[in-house]
Amino acid sequence: MGANCSTCSCSRERKGGIALSSLSEEHIKEYLRQDMELEEVETLDLCGIPMKAREVTQILSFAYPADDVLYCLTRMSKSSLSFLSKNRTDIIEVCRESDEKIKIEETKMVEEHEAGVNQIIHLNSTELATASHDFTIKVWDKKKLKCNQTIQSETCNCFCTTGFRGKYLMAGYPNGDIFVYSSRKKTKIGTVNSAHNHLIRNMFSLTRLMHSYFCSIDVCGIIKVWQSLPQPKECMEINLDSGIAYNCTIELTSLLPPDKTGLLPEIGAIACALKSLVIHIILIDPTENFYKIYKTLEISQKPSSMVELNGGLLGVGVGSLQSPSKIELWSYVYGTKIGVINAHDDMIDSMILLNTGFESAIRANFKSVISSRKQLFQSTLLTSGRDKKLKIFNLYPGSKEDESYCICEFPCNHTDYVRSILQTGSTTFASASEDKSIRFYSIGFRDGLNC
Repeated sequence: MGANCSTCSCSRERKGGIALSSLSEEHIKEYLRQDMELEEVETLDLCGIPMKAREVTQILSFAYPADDVLYCLTRMSKSSLSFLSKNRTDIIEVCRESDEKIKIEETKMVEEHEAGVNQIIHLNSTELATASHDFTIKVWDKKKLKCNQTIQSETCNCFCTTGFRGKYLMAGYPNGDIFVYSSRKKTKIGTVNSAHNHLIRNMFSLTRLMHSYFCSIDVCGIIKVWQSLPQPKECMEINLDSGIAYNCTIELTSLLPPDKTGLLPEIGAIACALKSLVIHIILIDPTENFYKIYKTLEISQKPSSMVELNGGLLGVGVGSLQSPSKIELWSYVYGTKIGVINAHDDMIDSMILLNTGFESAIRANFKSVISSRKQLFQSTLLTSGRDKKLKIFNLYPGSKEDESYCICEFPCNHTDYVRSILQTGSTTFASASEDKSIRFYSIGFRDGLNC
């Protein structure tokens, strides 16, 4: 349905801003510069990518184990960088000692589904939802970790909340149908028959577009953008002509920062990793039925999962079954690979970025110096692998294979692989598995301090 305009040279202006067809890489870099509020810009070449900086009166950096890399460098002066290069050793030792304090504890296990659990999501501020092969969607109380309601459905592969305040629950099915449920009443209110011709693999709401739209992705490389309504309206279709890897299509919320000028009212961005070992960074404009492939990244191995990191970075889990996996770090603004680390002993199934609640606790206990108000380059990442382990990583530009950035490792008790992980609170998360169970965890510190 949608027009493939990735090579189009037209420049359509519209009232209130720039049409996607005229949006260039320079536009995006300029928006990033404005968002960082840089008055005097100087460019430094660190970790293989240019970073912008300006004079500041204090050192703003977070130094973690590295021999020749300084990261989280934003709004930094050259004199500050020189100081850090001479004095980072002491800070590194403090961080290394603090690593040993982190712990993960399983707090509860529930097994109310009769088949494998495909996904766990936030339904609203007080409830979680899980989708399963057992033809049900279950709703859970976040505090009591107890099932409140069971919705009879079909074999639901994936789902997401969308619309104003998440009023709709969109569910995707193997036959290509999409069912619409009321998030509040938990009742079915709409259906899109044959929304796709193949199994729907992934769905997500578009945050940048105020959740007015959502995406559905099938196994054959078809991405569709829908208006979030009780009877969803198809806005556009993107045909990538290649199979899409599982857990490998996500929204990019930082490629285009929150617009302060009104120049980009209806433009979103997504990243999609294909089995053909490429990742497309795609800009979409649902109001004009238009999209543009902004960047294409070439990865080294089969992708298995993907997550947006801080500072315009992308984390890509790569590797095959029964083989060691890695995490590749990419700058999706510049289109360059800036790091790779060893991850699990088997394929990575899920990765999520832990939000500021956990990161703040980590920094407080690590006694580290925080880099900037946005923590632009350091990311705390939770991963699950087929080796039945959960790991927490600190990642940043320049991470290398021969160094370990895993700050915590925990053997989970699932008897089959984990299909989905979700941060449920500031220092809590859950894992949903093919073994029918859902397990809940808390993250704390070994000295007794509960973050």
